[in-house]
Amino acid sequence: ENSLAEGHATVAKEEVKRVATGILESVLNTYFRVLKMQPIQPQLLPPVMEGLSRFAHLINIDFFSDLLQAIKALMIAEDDAGSEEEKGARLSVESSLHSVICVFKCLHNQGEVWDLDLQDFYDVLFRSIPRIASSPSELGNVSLLLEALRMTLFDLRQLSTDRVAGFVKRLLDLSLHVPPQHAMAILSLVRQLFTRYPKARRLLDTEHACVGIYNPEVGNAELSNALASTAWEMNLLACSYHPHQQTAATEVAGMTQENTLDEDRYRALITSKPFESLLKQYDSTKGGFNPPIKQPSPHPLMVLYEKRSRKAKRTRDSRPIELFVSEPKHADSNFLKALKARNGNDHCVAQKNLENLNNSMCAQDVMSFFNKTAGVQAVKQVKRQ
Repeated sequence: ENSLAEGHATVAKEEVKRVATGILESVLNTYFRVLKMQPIQPQLLPPVMEGLSRFAHLINIDFFSDLLQAIKALMIAEDDAGSEEEKGARLSVESSLHSVICVFKCLHNQGEVWDLDLQDFYDVLFRSIPRIASSPSELGNVSLLLEALRMTLFDLRQLSTDRVAGFVKRLLDLSLHVPPQHAMAILSLVRQLFTRYPKARRLLDTEHACVGIYNPEVGNAELSNALASTAWEMNLLACSYHPHQQTAATEVAGMTQENTLDEDRYRALITSKPFESLLKQYDSTKGGFNPPIKQPSPHPLMVLYEKRSRKAKRTRDSRPIELFVSEPKHADSNFLKALKARNGNDHCVAQKNLENLNNSMCAQDVMSFFNKTAGVQAVKQVKRQ
């Protein structure tokens, strides 16, 4: 029987499941040991957080409480970092975003744990946005940020309008510092937030009443008082060199509480597409540009040169092709005619041309050209008039 089993080369499903479970348990135990290491090892945290977010749906609820405490301890250590050495050990943007994604994936899979206080994770997301905007090397984390925001802001619970407005203001500020493909992806997420939370559209209204001032440096989206401000960033986004970004900004800026679109018109909008597809569609890192740049028309000299080349080839003319550029012929202005009349000492013509000068021209400007000529008398006559 053993020989027959080896010949079939099959493994029992129970054995595969047992081995896979053992491997997963070993990997997660390794991740937990790294999280609890003291002092914190910042070079190990990015792959550990990425692995935890990838296998979050497989984490048992019994391990989730320990995982949550370990991640919170890292965040508390980051907030309390005072010395330069402690600041160097802080969580990177990538690690912070992966930790938030990991926690919310576990919460989505374990619905009975929704009584936890998640304020710390919202604050981590809120503080990560300006870190991406201030460092060009963090542009690769924009898609990860949008994924984390989609998981946190579109969960089963209805969030407060103040918190949503705080994230919208931070996202719009980030969109001013990133390339067009990232800006359009951000605008797509902002449109989804305005659709889910209609009261947040007060940011688009420039005449709504408000109390206090907007303070994004407070570190808490809900306490930043974003509704005291407006989405003025939309005007700058609409002035972009990218034509589709202009359209996307106009689409979002045109949203109001009473604005409704049918299904066909909604699908035609740029911001109705998922942000993943926008990032891929408008990616210009490989040298492309969407929409394609229109080729400029050929220069007239090049057209003339090609015409002469074809003629020389047809007539077997070996002489070099010579092209001359001349100024276009146009009629002289009244002022230029007066100058030419001065050189020719034609007093009658000068006086006649001076009478035809525009009324907007100052007589002193005319005198500067005729002070030393016979046209002085004609200029004085104009000045008296």
